[in-house]
Amino acid sequence: MSPSTLELVETLSGIFLGDYSSDTDTDYVPDSEEDSDSSHSIRVKKNNDINIISAKCCIPDSDDDFEAGVSTGTVQTHAAVVHNLVNQDFEIRNETSSTTFHVIRGDETLNQITNFEVQNNDDYLILETQSEPQACRPKKGRKRKHPEHTMAQKKNVKYANLPYHGKNKLMPSKNFIDYTCKCTRQCYFRVSEENRKEEFEKYVLLGSYEAQLLYILNNVKESPKSRSYTLINNKSGKKKARQYRRNYFICDIEVCKDMFTHNFQISSKKVDISLLKKRSGTALKDNRGKAQGGWNKTPQEDVEFIKNIINSLPKYESHYRRENSDSKYLKPGTTIEKIHEIYIDELKTVYGTLKRPVSINTFKRIFYSNFNLRCKPLKKDTCNKCDSLRNKIKNCSSEEKTILVAEKEEHLKRAEELRIQMNQDLQRAKIDEKFECLTYDLEKTLPLPRIPTNIVFYKRQLWLYNSGIHAGSNDVGYCNIWVEGEAGRGAQEVGSCLVRFIKNDLSHEVEDLVLWSDCCGGQNRNIKIILMLKAVLDSHPRLKTITLKYLESGHTFLPNDTDFSKIEYQLKYHQRIYTPDQYINVIKSCKKKNPLNVYRMQRNDFFSTSKMEKKIVNRKTFVTKAKVNWLRTKKILLKRDEKYTIYMENTDGMFEELNIEKKLRGKRLEISEEDLVLLWPNGKEIAQAKLDDLKSIFDFISKDCLDFYKTLKGNDNITEDVDGFDCVTDFELLIEQTEQTEQDDQEDLLQDIV
Repeated sequence: MSPSTLELVETLSGIFLGDYSSDTDTDYVPDSEEDSDSSHSIRVKKNNDINIISAKCCIPDSDDDFEAGVSTGTVQTHAAVVHNLVNQDFEIRNETSSTTFHVIRGDETLNQITNFEVQNNDDYLILETQSEPQACRPKKGRKRKHPEHTMAQKKNVKYANLPYHGKNKLMPSKNFIDYTCKCTRQCYFRVSEENRKEEFEKYVLLGSYEAQLLYILNNVKESPKSRSYTLINNKSGKKKARQYRRNYFICDIEVCKDMFTHNFQISSKKVDISLLKKRSGTALKDNRGKAQGGWNKTPQEDVEFIKNIINSLPKYESHYRRENSDSKYLKPGTTIEKIHEIYIDELKTVYGTLKRPVSINTFKRIFYSNFNLRCKPLKKDTCNKCDSLRNKIKNCSSEEKTILVAEKEEHLKRAEELRIQMNQDLQRAKIDEKFECLTYDLEKTLPLPRIPTNIVFYKRQLWLYNSGIHAGSNDVGYCNIWVEGEAGRGAQEVGSCLVRFIKNDLSHEVEDLVLWSDCCGGQNRNIKIILMLKAVLDSHPRLKTITLKYLESGHTFLPNDTDFSKIEYQLKYHQRIYTPDQYINVIKSCKKKNPLNVYRMQRNDFFSTSKMEKKIVNRKTFVTKAKVNWLRTKKILLKRDEKYTIYMENTDGMFEELNIEKKLRGKRLEISEEDLVLLWPNGKEIAQAKLDDLKSIFDFISKDCLDFYKTLKGNDNITEDVDGFDCVTDFELLIEQTEQTEQDDQEDLLQDIV
């Protein structure tokens, strides 16, 4: 049924067909609270039998459309057929007011009904209101290629008597067939062909399934049978199942069943269904293809009990997705299985053994169909400062709590402001050809070889590194790949990837470059990476400035993380990977839209700043004599015209100037890109113990891939942790330790003063 007629047809079917006794008994009294509800109470004033077939109105989809529709003063009626109406006016009155609403007059023609106008905007009445559907989980799966081809539109085409696509074939429109019955009534002569054709065209153009059922109800009269017959050879004395007799009419002339069904080209089942709905008092809605529920349908009481359990759970919005999604999240670590266990315990507490809990599958169906909730996994990389403040707030006095809460709010506010700045820079890069914004980060180490054999879990594996760079101008990610035996994963390796990108992939029109990264001081925020960028800035033909910006510690989600998640998702479908080239093929195929560009880093691509560091002074104080603190720095500005000056902005928002110029006997030592020397000209050695473990699993590696592992070199003096660092370093923790040390120093100073 089309949406525009649903409300009116349901209303008409509820008024005139909901209970047949209301049309025949003048002393009819509603027998249920629903029938006598004041919010839906209506009174029908009539002097004769009413036979209303259908009236289809354009119901607005929203309040704005409703106001616009009423202001025009027109209600478009799609189809209405009226029979056996006396030339009188019928009214529907609201019990709570004296306003009168025009319905249908007996002498009105079909044209007049379809052009019916509302004389008074205030007299427009919505007889039935529908509550807003409850939010549910959005459906997964592929979107429609042609969203305009919906089932509702196909039904509209069918009930408009137009050709439509049926099951595996094209169904033509219905045309009138002059049928001759063989009954003794001679129905063929009683109703002329012209009248039968006119009634047929009215029926097929009604426009909806419900309107056709109403038409059938108007022209088929059903009454209790006058006598009963007992079945022959039936000892139980059971009578025939049918309890009613029917009379069929065309143009108020009684005809046989064959003439009626053949004239309108319908089956007897459609007649049975329409009369059954009338006897049972159900609405004339088309329920075909909809889930009806059977004998084992979950009772509504149990569904409400489950919904109350889920509603009682604490919910919160995602920090990063709240603007793009209406989903809410449950407490981290909460799963549907755990919620189901809570439901079972609560059910036993309330009902004991009287009620049986629903299955996990039924519970999931109710969960997904009634709630747009997601079970967020446990956090792995939480913010150290947030965790520390959270614990302090739980165990402190009221005065200290106020200070700590304000500090936490300031921390979160600063994190949000920095994220907004990053998004603004990424958007600006799309429209300003002289501006580029890059984000860069290192992916977590990937093991080589990657095989599902259990013995691998007890062996040291070779690490593959991926330094990701994401460009804001084209929204494309760039991956720089190398392995542990070629270079490390320090600041000079990360800086070498940036230098290679600026020299080869950065547009020559760019004058201002902004680099966003996390707060990892050992990789992104130190003098080595600054010197490398100074060198490439000096040699670039158009670049004027390079600005390094850092997100708040603990809240450093970058576009690179999205690229890395695509890679890790694709790796789930590849159990065996033996060489870096196989990893590269996986990375190239992980994204269909804006695929990742992959570059295999060579030994000649990694540079060292050791020579440049000898030509500068790595001062520990600014020009203003303030102390330099790299870990508290949030922005670093490099200008091409000021080769030996570094502008640094700390968390207080103040820029400080750092001069790194070095003079020898009154002469300035020049720094340039030529001072960048190869970092690992002969490759980087790995720990000998790791090399021995790799050799022990050669039997599990394909023979054509062994040559790659045989080129590796080992050294007994090298020790490293599981992530490939030469020593254990927690860069994020250094920030917290530095801030705590400064705070302790200030407290000691205050105590000395006191």
